[in-house]
Amino acid sequence: RVLICKENAMAYTFLYPIMRAVQAVAMLKITWELKRRYQRVARARESIGKMQTPMLLLHGQGDKIVSCQDSKLLYDLAKGVREGDLDMWVCKGAEHCQIWDKEPAEFEKRVVGFLERFTIESSFGK
Repeated sequence: RVLICKENAMAYTFLYPIMRAVQAVAMLKITWELKRRYQRVARARESIGKMQTPMLLLHGQGDKIVSCQDSKLLYDLAKGVREGDLDMWVCKGAEHCQIWDKEPAEFEKRVVGFLERFTIESSFGK
């Protein structure tokens, strides 16, 4: 048997409703975040499906402004609805808008190569 002293019983009686309220608020926040994320993914999937142009995603792995996971999510969503006109490069060590500074030769190679694949001239021969 466990005997509860009067002070602990009063503390428990006082704290229990507060603990339940905190738990309820936390669950509401988690539910809201999941719903918001699901809606964002649904909008992205819908938008990517409607796009008629080739897509090149460039992202710096060290970007602290826009999560690299966002580009990866877009890429994964696009892979499901697009064929052949999609490319992605994550530049190691580059921060936000710093890919050109970090890897200028690779940046140029990838961008020019992508554009050459999808220009009218290259599609119909030179």
